[in-house]
Amino acid sequence: MTYQTAIEYAKLTCLPASHEAHWNAFLALPQATLWADDRLCEHRNLFAFSEELCEEIIRVKHRIEADEVLDTLARFCHWTLFVRVRPYLADKAGSLLPEILGEDKGLFGLVVLVEEALRTLSILPTLEGVDPDYITKNYTSLNNFAIEYKKEHGVWGINSFSWNCNCVTPYMNRCGHLAFEPVSIEYNYNVYIHKTSGDVLVLAGDGVNCTEDGLLISHGCPFPQAFSTTVQQNGNITIAHRIDPLGFVEREPSPHTLEEYDHVIKQWDTLLAFHIPAGPGYTVDATQEAFVKAIEFFNRVFPDIDIKGIWCYSWLFSPQLRLIMSEEESEMVRIQQRCYQVPAWRDSGAYNRFVFKVDGDLTKAELPQNSRLHRRLAAIIQRGGYPTSGGMFVPLSSIDNWSEMRYDDTDSLAVYAANQPHETADLRVL
Repeated sequence: MTYQTAIEYAKLTCLPASHEAHWNAFLALPQATLWADDRLCEHRNLFAFSEELCEEIIRVKHRIEADEVLDTLARFCHWTLFVRVRPYLADKAGSLLPEILGEDKGLFGLVVLVEEALRTLSILPTLEGVDPDYITKNYTSLNNFAIEYKKEHGVWGINSFSWNCNCVTPYMNRCGHLAFEPVSIEYNYNVYIHKTSGDVLVLAGDGVNCTEDGLLISHGCPFPQAFSTTVQQNGNITIAHRIDPLGFVEREPSPHTLEEYDHVIKQWDTLLAFHIPAGPGYTVDATQEAFVKAIEFFNRVFPDIDIKGIWCYSWLFSPQLRLIMSEEESEMVRIQQRCYQVPAWRDSGAYNRFVFKVDGDLTKAELPQNSRLHRRLAAIIQRGGYPTSGGMFVPLSSIDNWSEMRYDDTDSLAVYAANQPHETADLRVL
């Protein structure tokens, strides 16, 4: 059985192509079986699965096991995503939906996730310092996204497969107010720190495609490409596009003498990504404390992970927030001002889920107007803007004094505002 014949038979098109290279290595391993039914039944409450959902997962697992190709694919998907390398180093799958299973296709990924969750349970006692209660609390995410899938499709399955991969490993841990996990940074950005002044410089690599406002071209973006970044070398001078700390790529490249800097973060380096819980407590002081605790925790519990800094990808790091909120009004802005922000994949869905809590196209939905944030974001959308998420870096050397840092944004904000497709002057008074 070849990889191509297997995925063509199963009509499984969503596993990243990079995993094909590991197929033969997997087949050469001693072949095991998927998890035992009674183990899921024993731990069903950890996932908060209903009896109905538990029975459906087991039923589809039996269907997979009865088909040699599907059984091999399920075990391969688990191995290549979670076992072959640490999961944050593997190319993630957005979903696992073998069409051959028909209406059961959404449960294939859930079977794979349960396999890893039960494996994690077995190794937790060996990880001194990891809180098993917090790790297994993350398992309930599978149930939440299974319910969401059923609401959308009328049958059981799992939404947000890639996110749920994070929730079944031992690597996402709570440190202070925030949750952290290692990630391999996919963006073609380079972070430098000046050897004398300590100033941070971030340059885009070659071929980063941007819109007029210096944000990224990505799925769903309604705006055309305005420019693509370039990198040129002229002697010891590197001519490249600087990324402004507000979180946008400068349209014109600029010269930099990089021998004066230490190159501290590059594409595919490992960073600690943090997740922000809903509710109060997300403050500058709490974030500073969490950063310090996270670095100490991962260095102690996972000393072989070469952490280069801290990262976050969230709507909370959208540069658009700076157009609509002042630091006097918003702790979100005060936190942004201490971070070196960078453009990341646009994700209007985050605003559906976390801000407006509505389904469908935001341009057509009736958006709530319950807060300044609601009213001002709604105005951006109504004026033709596109809500976006953003990213941020904190280099390792900046962790201890992060709360004392401040990136001046006066000129940056004027440049960013001028490149918006809509009027911005009155957004802060709505």
